[in-house]
Amino acid sequence: MSPERLEGEKYTYAGDIWSLGLIIIEMLTGHFPYSEKGTKEFWSLLEEISRLPSPNVPENDPRFSAEVFDFLRSCMQKHSHERESALSLLAHPWIL
Repeated sequence: MSPERLEGEKYTYAGDIWSLGLIIIEMLTGHFPYSEKGTKEFWSLLEEISRLPSPNVPENDPRFSAEVFDFLRSCMQKHSHERESALSLLAHPWIL
């Protein structure tokens, strides 16, 4: 769930962009980007999402290109109005 939804805001497509980023991170790294406690307890997850920097793949890991890091950074902005749109992401170099 996106940060804004965890804080009670209404659903928008920007929340789907956040979810897309989380799914891609999990697929690329093989694990959910938040702690095990955060996956089981709502308040722990809310605190992690609020307090910690947004997740991404490790920037200096040679398995991941700068393009994938940038794509995920675009998806994982904490403020929904700062996330890229789906149309914009479709034109991202990592997708092309």
